[in-house]
Amino acid sequence: MVKLLKHCLLMLVILLLVPSTVEAVSIVDLELEKNEYSPGETVSGEGRVVDRDGDAVQNADISVALGDQTKQNTRTDDEGTFDFSFSAPGQEGEHVAEIYTVKPPFDSDTAEISFQIKRTASLSIVMPSLTYIKVNESKEIPIYIENDGSIEINDIKPMTEDIPFESEIELGDGPLQMNENREAYLYISTPEDAETGILQTKIGFEYDGKIKTKTFGIYVEGPEETTGSITGGIIRGVSGMVSYLPSFNITSGMLLKTVLPASLAGLVLILVYYSKSIPVLGRSGRSRASMEEVKKSIKEGKEENGKKNTGNGVKREAVLRKLSFIKKEVRRGG
Repeated sequence: MVKLLKHCLLMLVILLLVPSTVEAVSIVDLELEKNEYSPGETVSGEGRVVDRDGDAVQNADISVALGDQTKQNTRTDDEGTFDFSFSAPGQEGEHVAEIYTVKPPFDSDTAEISFQIKRTASLSIVMPSLTYIKVNESKEIPIYIENDGSIEINDIKPMTEDIPFESEIELGDGPLQMNENREAYLYISTPEDAETGILQTKIGFEYDGKIKTKTFGIYVEGPEETTGSITGGIIRGVSGMVSYLPSFNITSGMLLKTVLPASLAGLVLILVYYSKSIPVLGRSGRSRASMEEVKKSIKEGKEENGKKNTGNGVKREAVLRKLSFIKKEVRRGG
């Protein structure tokens, strides 16, 4: 009997001592990115595994479960931290995720974290980032809105108060279903006294107690000028097609096919026209001298003709011959 009691006491001592030899680990700093999610949205979080002294436990196995389904298996890094993510369930309400860790010869640990599933509306807007419009002009700009939330949107109110010109949005009737992409139109009208240049503005949509906005730019162009430059006038005279040269873009096909050839043709015509009045090289001095002699001879001829019965017939004939000779020389030189 005494021997049996000794064995029982020994076993009790062993049972009390063995658990104390196994070190325990703990899951700490467990948190989610947020506490509320939409169905199908990614639930993400992080945590850390430490020993009883608070030191990091490396390469500890981590298992994340939701109900009876395991969502992810991972491991801790050198700092004892781990990340996890999984798709949110479709059922609304509160859900609890369980985190398990195992690291032999350490004891295992379990932690829980809860989150809410709520169906919400969400809206996205796609439109051009910059729109060109002229002074005193109306323009239609296509925009696209998409319901990327988890419920349909029944009431959407367009907002154009930030646009400094007369404007409105045509959206269409009926609710916006989940994943539906709908085309809408933004109409803008600029007044005659609108300032030219670029400005930044935005549109918005109010829905389900939320407001979604989109920022974009409007470039207001001035009215087209009615008169061109001198160069533009020359080209109009040559081609009859170009009305205003500065309005052409240097990279446009019209400029390369029409304006540049017309410019070259106009330049050639100008050079040909003015070249007729330029004396031939080597004869310029002679031509100028001949012209002076012509003027002098004409003057002398007039004086001779003005004298009654005092002229010398022989002298007059000589002057006329000389005048005829000079004119021939001038023609030859010009």
